[in-house]
Amino acid sequence: MRPTFLRYAAAPLALILLTPNALAQTRSPLMGEWQQDDRSTTIRIAPCSNRNGLCAVMIAERPVAGQKNQLNQVVATDFQQTGKAAWKGKYVVDDTTMKASAKLTGNDRLMIKICALPFLCDSVRFIRQR
Repeated sequence: MRPTFLRYAAAPLALILLTPNALAQTRSPLMGEWQQDDRSTTIRIAPCSNRNGLCAVMIAERPVAGQKNQLNQVVATDFQQTGKAAWKGKYVVDDTTMKASAKLTGNDRLMIKICALPFLCDSVRFIRQR
């Protein structure tokens, strides 16, 4: 038998947890499909399937001579929110993992900064598609 307070607290708590507003708060504004500003790649950001945080999968790319095809590959992992519009995680390319940060820079605009070393970084800009 449950303690009395659980009988009375469970129903209101379930209603609060399952309201659309509560569900909306759990969806990260980083989630969605993003196309690189030069239209060479498109990524989908969603919760990681086997770890915490958000991951990005390459869903479209324009082939570049001499570069490994990354279509349908995870290219970013473990992105955790660090501020109102900022995240930190890891970027993966050719089996190399580098530190990365993501920042929403405006309505439907995203900048991902990738650093091979603390002083050697590159930024990639994206536009939200969905």
